[in-house]
Amino acid sequence: MRAAFLIAKAEDEKAVRDWIAGDPYMVHGLTEELTITTWDPIFGAFASESSLAGVSYEDLRRQILARFAAE
Repeated sequence: MRAAFLIAKAEDEKAVRDWIAGDPYMVHGLTEELTITTWDPIFGAFASESSLAGVSYEDLRRQILARFAAE
């Protein structure tokens, strides 16, 4: 089994699907499975790309706890 992990910045899932449709592996039917997942990096190397960039640690902590409490 071989696998790949791609990170793409796009407006929406359709834009990613349109982009990946031109990949040679997709074009030639060599891809068995494709999973597209929204990712919002809140820390690490891509934190500046987050929808929460610039939010203080305490505000971020409150938002995360509120999301889990709502579930």
